[in-house]
Amino acid sequence: MPYREPWNGGLKTNMKKKLLKKIRSAKAFSMSEMLVATLILGLMTTAMASGISASIRIYHDSVTYSEKRMLLSTLAESISTELRYAKEAEVKSVSNPEDKKYQLQDYTSPNFGFDSKIEVSSDGRITVKGSDLVGDGVYSKNKLLSACLIDEGSSEKQSGTAKIYYYESTETEVRDYYEFTVAVYSGDEETPETRTLRVKPLDAPTIIEQENN
Repeated sequence: MPYREPWNGGLKTNMKKKLLKKIRSAKAFSMSEMLVATLILGLMTTAMASGISASIRIYHDSVTYSEKRMLLSTLAESISTELRYAKEAEVKSVSNPEDKKYQLQDYTSPNFGFDSKIEVSSDGRITVKGSDLVGDGVYSKNKLLSACLIDEGSSEKQSGTAKIYYYESTETEVRDYYEFTVAVYSGDEETPETRTLRVKPLDAPTIIEQENN
């Protein structure tokens, strides 16, 4: 009886032939298709890079804002404590005597002792007798932050004696409080975060001078 090739072997041979035929007849990408694919890939890469950059910027702005608010709150609370418990404070008139508005000069601090004066350093720190009021660590978290005490409604950075005012009561209004506005800046920005507070001292200050304008 003559030998016959198994049926499965014939099937495999037939499939190989068909596969080779398909491979040989397959067309490669054209130049235009390659250019379109490259362009799409480039656009997707650019979009992803822009999205990542925007996310980093938003995160940085959010962190800076939180640190500004933290420094602002810490300074406001620390200054309020100094003023509330200040002893032997001296104030000087800065306007018409009838306005009864005075600027704080020096006082005895519960934390820094005699002849204390709240000032703003040239590098944007609130100090008392040359020492940081809130400690170096609060500023070092973000080296771009600076602070000062400004007149309410102003945003101009100022150094020297802090703008802290004492308002004495008048015939028509009960006052007898200190008022100050803390401003915190980030870098060279012109519009700071601010907070204005009024503090009633336990001991009224002594008026040492009144100047008529």
